[in-house]
Amino acid sequence: MLFAANKVAFNFSAVLVFLSGALSLIASYILLFSKKFKSEFACLEKMQPDYKRVLRRALIALVISVFVFAIINDINHLFFR
Repeated sequence: MLFAANKVAFNFSAVLVFLSGALSLIASYILLFSKKFKSEFACLEKMQPDYKRVLRRALIALVISVFVFAIINDINHLFFR
């Protein structure tokens, strides 16, 4: 446990987890808000064929529908059984 009842117990693995999380957050921030990255990504997206855009949207719709189905299944098992 990282936080015990009255004391804070830091070990090497916990420090590595927090450090990797912080570095990932910084890298994500740089990639999301970089103008150069946005322009390069937009150019690459324009060069892609139409079927890839359709497949990407279909995959997103499939993932969302799987999440909705799982939530409905959980609600069904929680309240009706």
